[in-house]
Amino acid sequence: MYRSLDRCVGTCLRRGRQCMTRLGNSASQAVVCAQFPCHGPHSMSPLDFSTVYVAFKAVWALVNIASGTSDHTQNVIQSSVVPEFVNILRSHFRIVELKKKATWALGNVVDDSPEARNSVLSDGALKPLIALIDIGVNSSMSRAAVKTLSNFCCVKPPPPPFEQIVRN
Repeated sequence: MYRSLDRCVGTCLRRGRQCMTRLGNSASQAVVCAQFPCHGPHSMSPLDFSTVYVAFKAVWALVNIASGTSDHTQNVIQSSVVPEFVNILRSHFRIVELKKKATWALGNVVDDSPEARNSVLSDGALKPLIALIDIGVNSSMSRAAVKTLSNFCCVKPPPPPFEQIVRN
């Protein structure tokens, strides 16, 4: 039963992501208005899915939403999935593509505003990102991690609180 449900959810996520990619912010806005990612006790975590394929599609959809308007990015932050992205980076999954998508999602969130950047820092993203570079999984993963780390530095002033950098 889980396989057919995962396949159905995966297909829905893939088609939704493709729609958002083709239609841009208007499609992302429709997804945000429908409250995906969901809020509250029925929210879906990318790590809740029984297959990496479905988690990958869910994270990819969230990458697209976080790359939209500032309101879209705020919706991603408020839905509490940023700690899930960090958990994916920390996890022992050997699926590089899933970690790379989570890295891009974090980069899109960080790029939004100083408040978004500080929120991602508070969720402990810095060490797992640096670890992805240290372990040298592959050049594509390292590039994504470096790009996301550069977003921490390139966001508009003020700089992040020094305590957050040291604590991470």
